[in-house]
Amino acid sequence: MDTFTINLLMNTQELAAYLKNRWPGLSAISTSEIMAELRRQFPGTLDNTLSWRLSQLTKENLIQRVGRGQYSFLFKPEYNAELSLKSKRTINRIRALCNHPPAVWDTSMLDDLIAIETTVNWLFIEVDRPELDQIFANAQQFSKKIFANPDKETIARYMLPVEEAIILIPQVSETPIISQGDYSMLALEGLLVNVYWYYDKYFKPLGYDIDAIFRNALKRYNVNTSKLLRFAGRRDKRSEIEQLLKKHSI
Repeated sequence: MDTFTINLLMNTQELAAYLKNRWPGLSAISTSEIMAELRRQFPGTLDNTLSWRLSQLTKENLIQRVGRGQYSFLFKPEYNAELSLKSKRTINRIRALCNHPPAVWDTSMLDDLIAIETTVNWLFIEVDRPELDQIFANAQQFSKKIFANPDKETIARYMLPVEEAIILIPQVSETPIISQGDYSMLALEGLLVNVYWYYDKYFKPLGYDIDAIFRNALKRYNVNTSKLLRFAGRRDKRSEIEQLLKKHSI
């Protein structure tokens, strides 16, 4: 049996092992690189067949998609933050005032990324911009401090002294969101871009390190760089986020 026949009969596990050894330790491999190697291994085979073999590797979790046209054998878990019962109660009260489901995130997610515990618990609730002021007005009876897209002076004077706060901010279209039961939360890609966008305003005064947040997120979790950069473009921060990715070798 010749070499070509042996290669053609490779099962997905064998093929994955071969490709992994072909690029040991590389964090991302492009589709074009993988296809070129498959063409070399399977000369004369149609590209449609080779693409099917690549898709089989993905379906069987033998290779991980990390962005558009980017794959990796360095498997990392998906980011899956948990909302506290207290946060869920607050979100339920805000949600009752909204015409559309809000998206939520909080400082505990950042604490998880950089493995620290802080006394601050700020809950960010993203709502439709036209509804923001009315929701804020209707939420004034809440016992917890609530702010509507506050400026830096308001943050310094009224927010920094308190440990718990609700911050209403306008939601941007195409924000990456994941579902946790009945709740919509920012996906990791949306969280990273928004933390960068709001860093000087909210997080730098609290002592958070933007480099530590990105470095740990990229090291610990599967980050879809295509989704990340697409949303960064919506925030007009694509080049800045690209520099952070390069800085941390992703």
